[in-house]
Amino acid sequence: MSETQPNLFDLAEGRRQAKKTCSHCGASMNEHRHSLSKSLVRALFKVWSKAGREPINLKHVGLTRNEWDNFQKLRYFGLVKQTGNKTGVWQVTQYGEEFLFGETRVPKTAVTYRGDFVKFEGSGILFSEATGYYYSREHYAQTSSPRDEGHCE
Repeated sequence: MSETQPNLFDLAEGRRQAKKTCSHCGASMNEHRHSLSKSLVRALFKVWSKAGREPINLKHVGLTRNEWDNFQKLRYFGLVKQTGNKTGVWQVTQYGEEFLFGETRVPKTAVTYRGDFVKFEGSGILFSEATGYYYSREHYAQTSSPRDEGHCE
């Protein structure tokens, strides 16, 4: 291995040593940053499309594996909340609905510590900015217009 290229195993070990742990119990003492990704926003939209602001079990929504695994991060942004005594039942908040309708901005990054929200970082983004202008079927239907000429073949 060349002197200019670091050993990847050393880098990984260095990252492990950089993490802070409690001297008493060994628990992680690190904050974690969660970005409001396109995948998270699409998951929010899918849940809202199926249930509006009513509670729904995520297994009835058809989320991708990535959307399913990361869905709970939307709670750090105040866009969803877990409801009821059943695992997997969530609902879109009023703030989440306002975000979907483009009425409010949401901070790009949420910081957590041991699963609890700590603070926001970065400027706020709109739904269209988070998704790259991902629109619903209803939006496309409202903005479409029939062609005057041609045929369907």
